[in-house]
Amino acid sequence: KPKGIQNYLTLISQRAKIEGFIVFDYAKRYPEAIAEMSQGLRDGTIKRKFHIVEGLENAPSALPLLFTGGNTGKL
Repeated sequence: KPKGIQNYLTLISQRAKIEGFIVFDYAKRYPEAIAEMSQGLRDGTIKRKFHIVEGLENAPSALPLLFTGGNTGKL
């Protein structure tokens, strides 16, 4: 399971900075990203995982997996 930030007090004492980004700030570069991601998927440098649950009757038991981290990859 993913864990949150650990040892963040060390970051504060070292005056470190954590910064994220907003993907929409880079909308003009989407075509470039799509081309690069597509190439990686084709040549195998980027791997995908799928968690397949067969049958509509299994959907009610599969849905909670999305919220508990019980699935691996795309459900």
